[in-house]
Parts: sequence; C-alpha cells; structure tokens
Amino acid sequence: MENEISEKGKISIGEDIYLIYYWIILLLHAVNNNYNEILIIVMKIDYKKKVNKSIIELFLKVMRQPNYKIFGRYYGVNKYILIRHISCFHVIQFSKHQFKISKKYVEAVHMKQTELIKGLNVSKLYLIG
Repeated sequence: MENEISEKGKISIGEDIYLIYYWIILLLHAVNNNYNEILIIVMKIDYKKKVNKSIIELFLKVMRQPNYKIFGRYYGVNKYILIRHISCFHVIQFSKHQFKISKKYVEAVHMKQTELIKGLNVSKLYLIG
C-alpha cells in the first residue's frame, strides 16, 4: 500500500518533534473532553516558527490514514470527528506560515482551511441533530 507509513520512508524531524508532542497533548485533551485545555495549549504553540518540510510531510502521511488506524477503534463517530478536526487545525496552523512565497502551496492551505470550516459546520449539524 502506498499510503502506509513504514520504516522505508524515514523522515528527519529533528527539533520539530515538539509539534508531535503538542499534537498528542491536544488529542488527549480532546478524548478527555478538556476543551479549555485545548485552547490553552493552542495559545502556547508558536505556529509561526519555521519547521522542516519533512514534519509537514509526516503529518500529511499520518492524516491520510483512516481514523481507526490513527486513533484506534475505541471511539464513537463524534469523537473521531472532533479529533480529526483538531488534527487538521494543528496541521493547517503550523503549515500555513511555512511557504508563503509558493502560490500553489498557499492555495492548497487555503483549500484545506475551507474544507475544515465546511467539515466543522457539517459536524455541528450532525452533533446537534
């Protein structure tokens, strides 16, 4: 499978490991319904700091996987929606400041932001209804 994450495609993340750390913390707070803590963590993260392109590639490889492969088979649909949206938000926030000179990249980030907003609106209707 070409979407599978394996040892073959080793990615050097170096000092950008803090983004993985914060992602895990955000997901733990989402799973435990600590929404205030999510906001506190998001405010702590320096999303404008330059990161290695390989960390973005790693997150994108992971996010292409189905929910159950990333987060396990333990949660309901609503929880999967929440942790997927938080994950997308995290990726968009740190990636949108990286390659501002590339018009194609800026357009892709804008498209993903629009998709996330639409997904959140659909989720609200789904969760309320």
